[in-house]
Amino acid sequence: MPNQHGAWAMVVTPALAGGIVGGFGPRSVLLLVAWLAGYGAYFAFTQWLRTPVVRRARWRAPLVTYGAVAAFVGGTLILMRPELLWWGPAYVALTGVSLAYTASGAARAWINDIVLMVAANLMAVTAVGASRPLAHTGGTPAWWPPGVDDPWAWLAAGMLFAYFLGTVFYVKTNLRERGRLAVYIASVAYHLVLAVAAWFLGVVPGIVGLALLARAAVVPKLPRRASAAQIGFGEFGATVCVLTAVLVTVFAR
Repeated sequence: MPNQHGAWAMVVTPALAGGIVGGFGPRSVLLLVAWLAGYGAYFAFTQWLRTPVVRRARWRAPLVTYGAVAAFVGGTLILMRPELLWWGPAYVALTGVSLAYTASGAARAWINDIVLMVAANLMAVTAVGASRPLAHTGGTPAWWPPGVDDPWAWLAAGMLFAYFLGTVFYVKTNLRERGRLAVYIASVAYHLVLAVAAWFLGVVPGIVGLALLARAAVVPKLPRRASAAQIGFGEFGATVCVLTAVLVTVFAR
């Protein structure tokens, strides 16, 4: 089981948000299951890459198991919605870049974090396309990925990406970059901009933005350092608030 506690929020939330915006149904469930299994396979493969050759066998079982589940469930979904294959090149490219960083020993690089966030939050748009009625074409070309023409899907994805990008700063100010003034200032400045921008979307996003700003400013300065698990689990509560703000914003339009 992947042990990156905070990553679960980023993996689940965009797919869940997109499914709800698109009208949650059986295809939404299949996509979410396939996506979670795909994440499990990705995690196992990255650990395999980072493990010395003599100890790599321990990652074979989770890689094969998660990969098989992702292939079976994802294949079933593709049979129901073949147009989803048009999303393939984007995810292959993003995953390839991330695996290249991992193989080179730079898995925790800022650019790799951003690449993973783009992939995760793009799932909000993909999930809208997978979830909405088959008859809904929006007048777009048949070869366009489903959901790519939906402005509300992109709004949801953009809001979630803005939040999760902020978590890169926030997490680093509490763990690996704790005590570095430049990173702390960058984190607070980013969340200040985020909070101001959120008010233009509505009261609920504005309040959530202010709460995230307060968290970014206060938590890294607490006398007692938070553990990685505490930071990760704390993301679940923050993510629920952000997801609520996203759904309120989208459905109010």
